[in-house]
Order: sequence, then C-alpha cells, then structure tokens
Amino acid sequence: MVKYISRKTTSDPWPVADVEAYQQEIFDHYRSVGFPHFVLTPAEKQRQLTSLLNFDHSNTLRDNTVHQSMHALALSWSFHPHRWSIQCHEMRTPMQVFENDTLFMKAIKKRMQLGTCISDSGIRKACSIYSGTQAVSGFRPSAAASLFHHYCPEGGRVYDPSAGFGGRLLGSFACHVGTYIGVDPSTPTYTGLCQMRNELLTLLPRHVNVELYQKGSEHFRPEKGSIHCAMTSPPYWGLEKYTHEETQSWVRYPGKNEWLHGFMADTLRNCHYGIRNNGYLILNIAGTKEYPSLHTDVVTLAEGLGFRLIATHDLRLSKMVGTKSADASFKLEPCFVFTRR
Repeated sequence: MVKYISRKTTSDPWPVADVEAYQQEIFDHYRSVGFPHFVLTPAEKQRQLTSLLNFDHSNTLRDNTVHQSMHALALSWSFHPHRWSIQCHEMRTPMQVFENDTLFMKAIKKRMQLGTCISDSGIRKACSIYSGTQAVSGFRPSAAASLFHHYCPEGGRVYDPSAGFGGRLLGSFACHVGTYIGVDPSTPTYTGLCQMRNELLTLLPRHVNVELYQKGSEHFRPEKGSIHCAMTSPPYWGLEKYTHEETQSWVRYPGKNEWLHGFMADTLRNCHYGIRNNGYLILNIAGTKEYPSLHTDVVTLAEGLGFRLIATHDLRLSKMVGTKSADASFKLEPCFVFTRR
C-alpha cells in the first residue's frame, strides 16, 4: 500500500494551476486502493509490539494523571478495520466520508490546507475530523500497562468486561500480568481480539494466559474471588454503536435507566463476585452529551453494590483541537479506582 503521495516538498509553493490536478490524483489513488486501513507486515507488528514492551510505563502514572503515548496503537487498529465504520452519537463515520465522493474530495481539500504532502495517516485523519464526523476511540496500551503496573500484583489475573479493540490486552502483554480475561459481544471485535491473541502471543518473551469470550459483561461471571484487578472502559450509553447485533448493550437496553440498572448494574455485580477481597476495579467512564451524569451515576451505583472509591486519576487523551504548544490542554477523562468491600 502506498504510504505517501507527493510530487513536491512541503517547502516549495504549489503552483495554483496544479492544485486541482493534484487533488484529483489523490482522489483517484484512494478510489483505486480503497480506505487506508492500518495494514502491518509481520515485521512491522513485531516492531510495534517491541516498542510497547520496551516503553517505560512504570512512570506513566504521575501527578494523579495517566499520561499516554501512541505505542502499539497502530498495532491495535490493524486487527480492527471495522473501527472506521462504527457510529458515535448520530454523526457520520470516517468510512461514510470516504465513500461519499463529494465529502471525500472536500476532506482532501481541507487536508491540503495543512500541507501538500498527503499520506495514509493524513487521509485517515481528514476523514475522521471532517465536519459532522466522529471516530470511535481506543484505550491506549501504554496507559493500560501503567495502571496494571500499579494495581495488579506480579503474575496476577485481570478481567476486562469490555475488551474492545485490545488496548488493555496489549497493556497486559507489556506488564507483569499473568492472566488476561476479556469479554466482548461484538462479532467483528471478538474476531479481531482472537487474531491479536493468536498472532502476538508467539512474539512475547514471556508467557501470558489469555482467555477471550464472546459474551456481554452483564452475562459473564468470573470465577468467585479469582480476579486481582478488573479494568475497562464500558460502552457509553447513547454514544457508541459498535454493531447492530442483539447482544449490544445499546440494543438490549435502549433507555438510560434500563442501561444503568440493567447492563451496568449486572456488569458490576459480576465484577464484585469475581474480584477478591481488597482487589481493584478501575473504570474509565465520562459523561456524554446525551447523558451528562453518566460517570457520577455509575460511581454511585458501584458504591451501592459493594465497591469503595479510593482514587480518581485523570486519563490524558488527545490534544484539544486548535492547540499548538507543547503544554497545551489535553482532553481528560476520569479513571475511577475502587476496592472490593
């Protein structure tokens, strides 16, 4: 796959007469090769994994903030190409922008305002940030490794009620976790997780047990007292629609109260059953436009079901749009840390 399209350097002015021809060249190229998914060779996957394993995640949690890096994020996305078609709110998906000739050409033109050298990465970003569009996010593997480092003992068992795109699975590879148990009801997501496990376990310098189940967390109950640390970022009610399968929480529990007292309550009960005394539950969850009090309602629910809140960390996400300085504001989401009472 072509990674880079340019017939000039970024320092040279682009002749006005050639702009439209160049835009059409870009358009025609991607219409020929298709959407620029993350497609990694075995060697590239090895390098991505090695970079994560060698990253010093022990210092990522500092000043009560979980700092993040991009280590192995492309590796995660390479197993989940359906990510670009997942809808957030009622907004367009990046794939919808790409597949619409008019919108895609407009996205190319907006991207060229930032520079005339176009790459696969630039096209993915152009389709993701186009007006009225939102791409679903993934949990950074380095952040997961940092939290496991602090809250899971060496060789411990971790449980991920919403395994998602494998960020926490990769984080367990980079830490001292002994067993990772992940569940997810989405067929394409579960398929990607299984491929990730099967390919990457052979590349690890140590053994990690990985158990994956295609099931909703409201129905999966770990063995009693077997879990040292449960950590996840559950699907936010009213935000992500991963698939239209009947197993999806937004399909099974369409109302806000149904979701909170059905899906979320049963998920937390199952976590409480599986986590050993003084074990940890870590939830990354935030309020949304549709449900501003989502995070506070979930915290209240967890405390009522036998968990005690002991810490709240800020999880650093992407830099806010329009900021340029190195110390510019980043979007933050809370990570709530509970112990089992």
